[in-house]
Amino acid sequence: MRFSPFALMIGTALCLALPGWADVCDATPGNVVVNCAFADGTYTSSIPYLPPPNSDPGIPNSWFADPGFIEGYLVSGLDTVVTNPISGTDYLSLGPDPFEPEASLSQFLTDVSGVTYDIFGVSDSNSQFYVQINGAIVSPDSAGTLSFVGTGDDELTLLALEGQYDISDVIVAPAVPEPRAAFLLPFAMLAYFVWLSRHRRPALP
Repeated sequence: MRFSPFALMIGTALCLALPGWADVCDATPGNVVVNCAFADGTYTSSIPYLPPPNSDPGIPNSWFADPGFIEGYLVSGLDTVVTNPISGTDYLSLGPDPFEPEASLSQFLTDVSGVTYDIFGVSDSNSQFYVQINGAIVSPDSAGTLSFVGTGDDELTLLALEGQYDISDVIVAPAVPEPRAAFLLPFAMLAYFVWLSRHRRPALP
């Protein structure tokens, strides 16, 4: 079992970053996802083999869209960055209609080889949505955490086969190991002997 930097530092991050989840992403220690809250502008990407209109103007900077992502925007208006009219924050609307091709959005991560990273903001709770690293589906561990071991240059992909998914942020940060019980045992024993010495009954005359 591990505690991620996101779980350990969320209170600090919220204090430093309010308002807005984009700042929370930036404040998370070790986060390697650039534009992780899809807030830093958008760029237009096109499908070369289709006549205009053949482009999606709502692709976030530092992310790369496949043709299915662009087609989803052209057909249904999904697969794009949307701004919440109440909060003013951006989020990713991802997901094809039943008769559209699968849609994916990817980013190349500059991480540290051999380091275990946890992925937050997305999950595998729906069988039609997947998180991939280098084309392989990331499965949760026993605690339900998505994680992988970095190679120094990994590709993160958000893949939707069907349905609509609204994603506010994606965080990839180094995992923090849980302290081992063996390390804590001496402290527990010391606390026990201190308690015992204070509660020992006086000797009878």
